[in-house]
Amino acid sequence: FSLLAILWLCTQIAAYLFARKKDFTTHKQCMTRSYVCALAFVFVRLLDKIDHFTGIFSFIKNDDMRATLIDWSGWLIPVMITEFFLQWWPALKRLTGSKNNMASP
Repeated sequence: FSLLAILWLCTQIAAYLFARKKDFTTHKQCMTRSYVCALAFVFVRLLDKIDHFTGIFSFIKNDDMRATLIDWSGWLIPVMITEFFLQWWPALKRLTGSKNNMASP
């Protein structure tokens, strides 16, 4: 959880600095990342409860390994999904749009 806490603090500081520079587009992206990091603590707890009731990670026999997987996937997956929508999706739309513009006469 210390890595997640450091990531959360870094996103907060970056959001503040971008707001001071009046770059509110980047500030908004940093705040979105910050919210995801803050909610990741909740995601980890929920994933643990979901595993307890459903056994989705029951294929992992070692309890320590299962707990580690739940901890990492509880925050890493939401952060990766957020990065996809903040960075990759706009880039893919630009790339796709530029191909369509080139193909049309």
